[in-house]
Amino acid sequence: MTKTRARRFKPVHLLLPLGLLVGLGLFAQKVASGFLNYFIKNLAVAFDGFTPLLRVIVAVQNPSNQQFIIRSIVGNIFINETKAGNVSMFDTIVINPNTQTELPIVVRMDNIPAVSDLLVLIQQQSGNPQQIKLVALINANGLVNGITMTYKLT
Repeated sequence: MTKTRARRFKPVHLLLPLGLLVGLGLFAQKVASGFLNYFIKNLAVAFDGFTPLLRVIVAVQNPSNQQFIIRSIVGNIFINETKAGNVSMFDTIVINPNTQTELPIVVRMDNIPAVSDLLVLIQQQSGNPQQIKLVALINANGLVNGITMTYKLT
C-alpha cells in the first residue's frame, strides 16, 4: 500500500501566472505603442521677447484598444535639413483608445537665418518653400519611442 501526499497550495504558486499576466500586458502595450500615428497638423509663429517660437500642433491617432499617457516629448526641429530649434513638452496628455488627440508643442527657435525664411513664408504667405522636420523621443506609458514627422510649407 502506497501513501499519497496531499498537495498543499502555497502562495508561491501564484507568482508564475501573475508574472506571465504582467509580462503579457507590457508586451501588448509595447506592440500597441507602435501603432500610434503622429503627424503635424498646424503651425503658428509667436515671439517670447526677441526669441521666435514655433507653435506646432501634433495630432496623435490611437487605433488600438490601449490607453496611453504621454508624459514627455523632447527633440529637435530642422528647417530644410538645418537644425533650427529645440522641442520639449512635459505636460501629461491622455490618449484614449480609438481616438485622435492633439499635442500642443512649443519650439524655441535658435537658428535665425533658417527661421527668417520660415517667418516670411508663414506671415506673408510667399517666399521659398520650407520643409520642417521634427525628430523627437516620446514617452508614452513609460515606453520611449522615436518619432519623425515632416511638414512642407509652400
